[in-house]
Amino acid sequence: MSRQGTPMYAIGAVILVVAVLWMGFMTIDGVGLGTREGPAVVVAKSYRAAGRTYTTQIIAGRSAVVPRTTPEVYLLDLELAGERVQGATDRESFSSAQAGDTVRVRYQRRRFTGRTQVVSLSRR
Repeated sequence: MSRQGTPMYAIGAVILVVAVLWMGFMTIDGVGLGTREGPAVVVAKSYRAAGRTYTTQIIAGRSAVVPRTTPEVYLLDLELAGERVQGATDRESFSSAQAGDTVRVRYQRRRFTGRTQVVSLSRR
């Protein structure tokens, strides 16, 4: 038996192990987080238009172009407890929000990375 392919199997195994460990870490970091609530100040607004991208995938041994549609998103850049975060909102709240306005935010803070993710926001 030839041992020429052995380094490629080892590299593939290392990549697979690293990918599994990363997914496990991200799962432990984000599962079952408690939700907090607090005020945040609107710093800026941004809008991402709806769009469509195309990727090529091999399906049943043949290459096929698969479309991927992304919806439009209205984002508010917020200052929350000294940290800058983004939160998605509806069109009406986006239109009426101005820099300096205070919004009520429900958010989660990840265990290990400390990253804050906005769950929801309202303009109360």
